[in-house]
Amino acid sequence: MFKKALILLLFPLSLFSQRVIGTYNLKNKPTEFVYKVSRPQKPVKLFFQNDSEYEIITFDSTFQNTKSLVYNNPIARNRYVNFLESDSLISLYFLNIKSGEFSVLSSSGGQNFNYQKLFKENDKEHFLKAVQVKDKMCALSIIDTSNHLIVRSYDHFKLAGTDTFKIEFPMLITALKTELNLLNQEPFSDIGITYINYELEQQLSDIYTDRKLYVRDDKLVMIFDRNNTSHIVIADLTKKKSYYKKFSFKLELETSPQTTKGNSYLFQDNFFRVTSNGHQLNLAIIDFRNFKLIRNHNIFDDMPIEIKNGPILFEESSNGSVPTIEPVKNTEKFFKIIRGADLGVTARQLSNNAYELTIGSHQSEIYVSQAMGPTIGMGMGMGVGMGIGAMGVGIGSGAFDPFYYPYGISNRGYSVSIEKAYFHSVLSEKEFAHVPMSLQTNYHNRKNLFWARNFKNGKIPEVSAEYAFKDKVHYGYWDRKISKFTLLEFEK
Repeated sequence: MFKKALILLLFPLSLFSQRVIGTYNLKNKPTEFVYKVSRPQKPVKLFFQNDSEYEIITFDSTFQNTKSLVYNNPIARNRYVNFLESDSLISLYFLNIKSGEFSVLSSSGGQNFNYQKLFKENDKEHFLKAVQVKDKMCALSIIDTSNHLIVRSYDHFKLAGTDTFKIEFPMLITALKTELNLLNQEPFSDIGITYINYELEQQLSDIYTDRKLYVRDDKLVMIFDRNNTSHIVIADLTKKKSYYKKFSFKLELETSPQTTKGNSYLFQDNFFRVTSNGHQLNLAIIDFRNFKLIRNHNIFDDMPIEIKNGPILFEESSNGSVPTIEPVKNTEKFFKIIRGADLGVTARQLSNNAYELTIGSHQSEIYVSQAMGPTIGMGMGMGVGMGIGAMGVGIGSGAFDPFYYPYGISNRGYSVSIEKAYFHSVLSEKEFAHVPMSLQTNYHNRKNLFWARNFKNGKIPEVSAEYAFKDKVHYGYWDRKISKFTLLEFEK
């Protein structure tokens, strides 16, 4: 009761406001996964999936009328990886996690679907991601013996081209293979990277991972963060060239390199990097166009945080519960929390063109019941036996199901604990000087408040989707009690 009351004190009751757009029957019951599969500013399409069928629902502009397409013969081992939409065609892309086949399911809007296998990985090839680059779908793979990045570009089901890039980052395959448990997105093979989608503002749970993939116009940018170094790999799809850059960061308070950790976030033309050794935290802002340092901000554990706007907050949840929020007493307490966790920084631009940063840490632990096996440990736990042909090595084949992380794991013999400590900082547009101002609550705060008020059992819905729609945010979830999909609208 105390923590729920505290949420109300931190965020006014008026911020609970949201409206229900509608509640919808699905032919696909019960649904297990839901994804948005439409372009911005176009009629919203949602893709629902369960073990036996796929369903695509198209909403009209008022969200009162829907059109449903159902495909009744999915391949059991296929995993949805992305979509491509044009004015006349929608294509859903899948990877078969057993065979390594990459395929597409296309529809022009009628009940007829066209399913095609596009390519199959060879023995040396590892599928990485499928991302949209302008009007093409790009399937990315790594050849581990040569450090080559293979980019296959598709115009729906037609191969538009194949490009090969020699990556100069010597530890590429090692960086993509190690500690997959630190990823917050499922690796579809034995390598993985987190794709950053700018459609919605990011939070620490989205960006704390140590490897990230960004799409900037016609360039693929991969950034790998280490304790005091950021490695940047750029593949220019127009010039057919790749580039490699390394940044090193040094703190004034010298300690053992093993105690230093760092992370970064690329937003617009600005590269934000945080580095900490447990006593000092440095925020460096670098111009990504010329790789020149714009500004440094330093925070020390025995001094107030001069660049923060509002209180330091501690957020905690377990087994898919609604997060609880409480203030952190002082800077020293904040540093104690972040010493044992993963660092993170994220940014968004406010209406006055200033930048709001969230700086802090994320820590998650997954415990396996004694009947299932030992504790998985830190991170998301997705790296346990995640090869194409196997899952759950050491804890029973198929026992770990990453698609249900984090809200359904407790039902499978797992206990999940997530902790975040963070503060917000507003910096000016060009010089990145601190701007003292009061902050409005963001969409994520409003969503937490909605959960706290509406889910009395304390459990967040397991199946949900969220996306930007015009100047709003839509959040939809599968309501198991009424077997319907509920869609709500929030202010951004």
